[in-house]
Amino acid sequence: ILPTLWATSRRMRLAEVEKPSPNDNAMLSRDMLIKQEEYQIEGTGFTLTNRERFFGKQCVQQPGKQGKIVVLGSGGVGKSALTVQFVQGIFVEKYDPTIEDSYRKQVEVDGQQCMLEILDTAGTEQFTAMRDLYMKNGQGFVLVYSITAQSTFNDLQDLREQILRVKDTDDVPMVLVGNKCDLEDERVVGKDQGVNLARQFNCAFMETSAKAKINVNDIFYDLVRQINKKSPEKKPKQKKKPLCVLV
Repeated sequence: ILPTLWATSRRMRLAEVEKPSPNDNAMLSRDMLIKQEEYQIEGTGFTLTNRERFFGKQCVQQPGKQGKIVVLGSGGVGKSALTVQFVQGIFVEKYDPTIEDSYRKQVEVDGQQCMLEILDTAGTEQFTAMRDLYMKNGQGFVLVYSITAQSTFNDLQDLREQILRVKDTDDVPMVLVGNKCDLEDERVVGKDQGVNLARQFNCAFMETSAKAKINVNDIFYDLVRQINKKSPEKKPKQKKKPLCVLV
């Protein structure tokens, strides 16, 4: 089923995806009773909301752990394409770079359930003032550049430094992503450059293609593992059994 997209509001576009077939056991619905715009595909664990939810507003309690992931990078590198491909399995070519979206998806990684909240940030300068707040709330970060644009690669050094400053630690779950690896003929950033920068950042590195679905899921699953490792799930305390005394 091909999605029909609004050209004016990227925040709204996923609401326009045609209803899945009955075989999908899913339904697209809108909750009109809350101020936030929220679109949920029931039965799939996918919800699209505005960015307010990322700042702590919860409407539905989900089982398992939760993880907040922020996708950062210059405009046009494919942040939205990667996020939507992961969340809904479609490739979006056209988008509005001035809108920031928040998505939710239930995933299972290494046998553990996790509800991910993914913030797809705008790459425009007018939104840089919001980054500190995003970084403060985020638990894991995807730093994206395009292998077809050297400037987008160069921009990531400052982004990482800002993350470390806001989080006040060098131990931050992070993945460096060189997107658009399907455009090999247009490559200007070598894979070795990505490897070296990831080594400098002390983080994971992947080359991806949202269009060709290359390594897209791996980005987010790797971050979930990093987040879980940093904040392991607490095991419930077992009640002490009463001592048996023989008399």
